[in-house]
Amino acid sequence: MNKIISSIAAVAFLLATVAVTPVQAADMAVDFMTIVMSSQTASQANGVTYTFASRVNGASSIDANSETIVLTFETAPGNLASITNANVTLKVNTDDINGTGGTAQTVAAAVADGQWTISNTATALTLVAPQNAATVPIALTDDKYIYVQVSNLGTPAAGDTMVSMSGTALGSNTYKGAFLTSAANTISVSASVDPTLSMSLANTTVNLGTLTTGAISESSTDPTVTVATNGTSGVTISVLDADGNVGLRSTTASKTIAATANNATVLGSEGFDIQVTQTTDPQGNGSVTAAFAPNGVGILTASAQSIASTSGPTSGYVATVNIRAAISATTPAASDYTTTLTFVTTGTF
Repeated sequence: MNKIISSIAAVAFLLATVAVTPVQAADMAVDFMTIVMSSQTASQANGVTYTFASRVNGASSIDANSETIVLTFETAPGNLASITNANVTLKVNTDDINGTGGTAQTVAAAVADGQWTISNTATALTLVAPQNAATVPIALTDDKYIYVQVSNLGTPAAGDTMVSMSGTALGSNTYKGAFLTSAANTISVSASVDPTLSMSLANTTVNLGTLTTGAISESSTDPTVTVATNGTSGVTISVLDADGNVGLRSTTASKTIAATANNATVLGSEGFDIQVTQTTDPQGNGSVTAAFAPNGVGILTASAQSIASTSGPTSGYVATVNIRAAISATTPAASDYTTTLTFVTTGTF
C-alpha cells in the first residue's frame, strides 16, 4: 500500500517598484506617468507573465505612427527575442494597474491601420503605433492607465533586474523599476492522503420460501453490497460460500442442493446460484464480472471469486445480488436448507 504524495514547484518573486518623475520633453504625448510593475507565475512550461502599467496625468493622445512604447530589461529574462504579437496584450485608458476596463488595442504581426506591431531583441520589446495613428489618434484619458502585459518570458536571473518603460508614446521619458529575485527561487510543497476503504451490506437475511419444482425461487428483496475507496486502481468485491457446503445444506435430510452456474439453474433440476447486477456507479468506472452476470457461468465455491470491481476510486459503487434456487422431484423434504455467503472487499492503492 503506497501513500500518494504530490508536489508543486512555483517560482517566488519579491517585487519592488520605483516611480520616477522625468524631465519633460517638448514632444511628450503624456504629461506625467508613474510606472508600476508586477509579475505572476504561470506554469513553468509557459514561463512568466510580466505586467506594466503607467498612469496618465493630463489628457493627450498617441497621434503618429512613429510613436512607440519600449520595455527594456537590464538583464535578459530569456525568450524575449522569440516573443510574438500573440504574447503581448495592450490596453489604453484602463481603470487600474490590473487592466480593468479600458480599450484593448490590436497587436498584430504586420503593419496596418488600427493595429500595433512589435519588434524585439534579447533585452527590449518595442510596440509601434498603428499606421493611421496620425489621422485616427488614440486618445489618452487623464488619470487612466496604459497597460502592457507580456507572457511566456523566462524567469529573471537572481539579483536586481532593472526594467524600464520608455518611448515617444510616453513622452520620450524613461520610467524604471526593479524585480528582486532570490537565487533560491523555488518552494517545494508535499502532502499525503491516507488510503480509505469501506463496505456495507443491506438485506442480509434472505428467505427463499418453500421451493417447488414449478418455479425457480428468487430472493424477493435482493442483498446489496456498497463499497467506497480512494484506491488508485479501485476496489474488487468477491464472494465465497464459506460454511463448507457450497450450496443449500439440510442437516436433517443430510442433503446439499449444490451450487450451479446461473445459466444452468433450470426448472425440475437442483441448482443454487447468484446473479449480480450493477446498481450504482457514480464515477463510471465499475463493471460486473461476466461469469456472475445474468446467464453467466460462474459457480459459487469455498474460495473467494470476484463478482464486481472498479478501475479507480469510487464514492459509492453498489452491486445487487439476486439469489436463486431450484429443486427436482426427488429433492428430500426438509425445512432447514441454509448456507452463508461471505463478501470480501479489496482495495488496490
